[in-house]
Amino acid sequence: MAFDSLLEEARGRNPSATDEALIVSVAADLVELLDLNPPIEPEIVASYQGIGRVERSPLAWAGCLVSDGDDLIIRVRQTDSPGRQRFTICHEVAHTFFPGYRHSPQFRCTPLAARTRRDPIETLCDVAASELLLPARYVKSVTATSSFDLDTVESVAEECDASLEA
Repeated sequence: MAFDSLLEEARGRNPSATDEALIVSVAADLVELLDLNPPIEPEIVASYQGIGRVERSPLAWAGCLVSDGDDLIIRVRQTDSPGRQRFTICHEVAHTFFPGYRHSPQFRCTPLAARTRRDPIETLCDVAASELLLPARYVKSVTATSSFDLDTVESVAEECDASLEA
């Protein structure tokens, strides 16, 4: 059976799992497949997912994934901190885990201010971005040998080149 997306493929393997658990699994599998260790380079993950380039641009929103003919491009807001840009790149990469991502631009922090309820796909992309930047296998190994406190959280964020929010 052919699947249209990595999420649908994961659903086929584990139909009783939640989409959140499946998205974490897809992101973790990708990090493992690429044999990446923190700090993860988001551009490597993007390239593997068929994204041709990442551009820093003067955007009103954090980032977007757009199709330019046959090429996929991630654009991130050039004025954001490097940590936020890294998270945004991973968030946009996560859109490639879902069916139909090529059919319309995908935005992080959408410019459409009229939206009052966050799209569930955007939330799942944030979950995937966190897993890509802060792989659970790495975080679990650190927290297994350290006390779980703010110092440990700060240390993990620093080693992964991620923000505390991620």
